[in-house]
Amino acid sequence: MLSALMAVGLAPGLAAAQGRIIVLIGPPAGGKAAQAALLQKRYGLPVISADELIQSNPQAFAKLKDFRVDDLEPHSDPILNQLFREKVKSLDLAKGLILDGYPATKGQADYLAAFIKELGLVQEVTVFQLEVPDDVVRQRVKQGKSPSVDPKTFEQQLKDYRREMGFVQIYFPNATIHQVDGTKKPAAISKAIQSILGK
Repeated sequence: MLSALMAVGLAPGLAAAQGRIIVLIGPPAGGKAAQAALLQKRYGLPVISADELIQSNPQAFAKLKDFRVDDLEPHSDPILNQLFREKVKSLDLAKGLILDGYPATKGQADYLAAFIKELGLVQEVTVFQLEVPDDVVRQRVKQGKSPSVDPKTFEQQLKDYRREMGFVQIYFPNATIHQVDGTKKPAAISKAIQSILGK
């Protein structure tokens, strides 16, 4: 579980993280990427995005495809754990970190918890769950407002999200979780998040 999020550290050679960890979760086309960008600009924190990890590492998924009976939807694929670990090594986390769409499953949450425990520094963790009804995200995808979401896999992503994030309190037992209305304009959502985070 992510109780270990309260004890975070960095790989050898990286600057010690002294800031906060902000975790953004929400359905596909829920607006996580937009909020990650706005928060990055406001607080100067690096972002690790599940979508970016997937798009930047197609070969990682292609290599594993032949060894599976059923193809996994990429956001639920355990390979994201290793890609996350590798990405962390390339970042300066002195101020903290924003996680966009990762973890998305219990397996990923458990991996992240173990990874953070392994690294060992104390952190402030805040989780923001963007609440967006299914009909709204379907309309966004239909209108092409979320280019990172593949319409072909959208329904499976949405199904996986609803199944996994129904247990969000279990995944993040020691972190503060805030539900935020994700149907508003990005600037309004960001303002609501920043009012909770403060300076």
